[in-house]
Amino acid sequence: MYFVADFLSDTMEDAQVTCIRLAPADLHRVLDVRKPFNLDFDDAYQYAAAEKHSLQLVSFDGDFDRSPRGTGGCTGGVTPAPTVIYFIN
Repeated sequence: MYFVADFLSDTMEDAQVTCIRLAPADLHRVLDVRKPFNLDFDDAYQYAAAEKHSLQLVSFDGDFDRSPRGTGGCTGGVTPAPTVIYFIN
């Protein structure tokens, strides 16, 4: 039987997932990218975090298609490494 602890181990620990976040001073960039790319706050946060860390966004969320960081692999484009994967909540 598959338990929650096994799931966490498989998806977080063994996969070497790294959480990235923005400092309070970076939140101005979140507001800056909202309007030109027509992103809501959580998408703009993901975009700004990817931008700060030089990451490519990969998502099934079409909202990112309007941005230079795109959605790479999920829409048929080529995604350069490193990559941040944004899971739609």
